[in-house]
Amino acid sequence: VDGFSGQLVQVGRYESGIYDDGGAEIVAFDSTTNKLFVINSGNAAVDVLDLNDPSAPTLLGTISAEDAGVAGFEVGGVNSVAVSNGILALAVEADTKQDNGRAYFY
Repeated sequence: VDGFSGQLVQVGRYESGIYDDGGAEIVAFDSTTNKLFVINSGNAAVDVLDLNDPSAPTLLGTISAEDAGVAGFEVGGVNSVAVSNGILALAVEADTKQDNGRAYFY
């Protein structure tokens, strides 16, 4: 990459408060809103962060996959997150790993 010096510098930091149980894992950034969506697998949710000031990410809220209330489906966790054109997509696993998972759209 042109101009890359080979050194990374930390600009900001966010801590989910969950350790030894997944915590913050996979992320997706929405450049139109400056929001970062972070899988918080320890509680089957996605944390929504405001990155208007990247040096101080702010937690705006949490989207719980368990709150979606799909009858007959027990949430095991959120596996992946993506955002495009204002639509957030979550890959949600079943509590029983061998069962089919779900895709949730927001």
